[in-house]
Amino acid sequence: MDHFVDLLLSDREEYDDRLDYYEINFNSAIARDRKDASARHWKHENRSEQLGNDEEETPHALDAIDASYDPFDQHELNQKIYRALLDEAIDGLPEFQRRIIEMLRHDIPIESKDPTVLTISKALDKSEKTIRTHRDKAFATLRARLVAKGNL
Repeated sequence: MDHFVDLLLSDREEYDDRLDYYEINFNSAIARDRKDASARHWKHENRSEQLGNDEEETPHALDAIDASYDPFDQHELNQKIYRALLDEAIDGLPEFQRRIIEMLRHDIPIESKDPTVLTISKALDKSEKTIRTHRDKAFATLRARLVAKGNL
């Protein structure tokens, strides 16, 4: 550290090219900080934009799906054909929903009062409400796909 301070003091009196390395790194660090601050500011500024309507994207077949549907019902899971069709339907889900479903399959809770317990919301760094919403959408999609295959 003393050597660096000595270089800075000598650079004030006359140019010392040994400090160029530090100047380049400092300038690139400042550029990264500016970029990060700009991204955060842009994100904050654009939060007020109105989101699209999810109803337009929802297939009509999913509108009447029963919210109490559980694809992991033990009675259904005992049937080999059901398990195969369920696995195929899960593979077709979007990545985020598939990860939620797989964690539910392994009995990982969505939320827990105990901070030491691994939960889906902690693992995916999303709120409990977001996880539940995506779980419900995944369940509706799974049910619709299984109904289409004639298994439900």
